[in-house]
Order: sequence, then C-alpha cells, then structure tokens
Amino acid sequence: MNRFVSRRLAVASAGLALLLGVAGCGGGPDGDSILKDANKNNGERLANAYSFYQGLNQAGPPDIDTFKAFIQNDIPADKKKVMDIPSGSLDELFVSERDGQPFYIRPDVPVPTTGSVAQAVVIETQGVGGTIQVFYTGPKMVEAPLADIEAYKSGDKDIVAGPPGIGQ
Repeated sequence: MNRFVSRRLAVASAGLALLLGVAGCGGGPDGDSILKDANKNNGERLANAYSFYQGLNQAGPPDIDTFKAFIQNDIPADKKKVMDIPSGSLDELFVSERDGQPFYIRPDVPVPTTGSVAQAVVIETQGVGGTIQVFYTGPKMVEAPLADIEAYKSGDKDIVAGPPGIGQ
C-alpha cells in the first residue's frame, strides 16, 4: 500500500474513531464524556466534524451548504447529541460564541499526503481584543493576532510535524 493511500486511510480512521470509536459503538459514559470534552464550543464541534468529512471525502467540504448537509445527514444522531450539535437549524453552530460572528470555514482542504499535519479549518472572523481563535484538525485551538487571519485562511499557518528540522 503506498504512503498516500495509507495516509488517507489513517485520516478516515481518525475521523471515524472520533465519532464512533472514541465514544464507543454502544456509547457509554466514558466514551461519551471523551467526545463531549472534545466538543466544548462551536469551533471545536465544527473542526471535528470537518475532520470527519475530510476523512471520508479526501478533502474538506467545498462550501457551507455541503458541510451543513453532511453534519445534518451523516453524523449519527446520538453523536450529535453528545457533541451538542442541534438537530434543527445549524445556523448557530456556524457562529462563534466568543465574537458572535460567523466562522470562516476553509473550503476543500485536502487530506495531507505527507507527515503529520494539523490544518487550520475553522477561523473566527472578528475575534475579541485583537485576537482570533483558530481551530485545527488534530484537534488543536490557538489564539492568534487578528492581523494573521489571512495566513490562517490560506493555510500558511498549518502545522507540519516531520523529521527534525522540518515543519514549524
């Protein structure tokens, strides 16, 4: 199996593990607690759903409507409940609780083909006090200067971990 195919399978497995394995196929308090802790706010919920989409489709959603349809139709209802994703309209999910503005969702981010990459995929658009929150696949969240927003939107701030001397 070539490295590209192996990486794609690993990402798909990670996304499925997040929604199914970590929470346990039958649920249970331990798995559900872990899943709930990984989804404490809208940014985390969206970044985790993005990772799942990416793992199944080899790239992130091309637009917000496709992403909303995926969350609505393809994430199991019991997992959405644990993640605190509403069963009706998803409009509030796509808004930062911190700055009250819609998130920027990076479209079509491909599954990484080399190394370990955390990709900035959910980004506050206004922020608070001159900082924005940026949510990565991985999962990871950083607070960054609002002045750096375009670098996060373009992927210039994605985190690549590889052999010593490579990456950020």
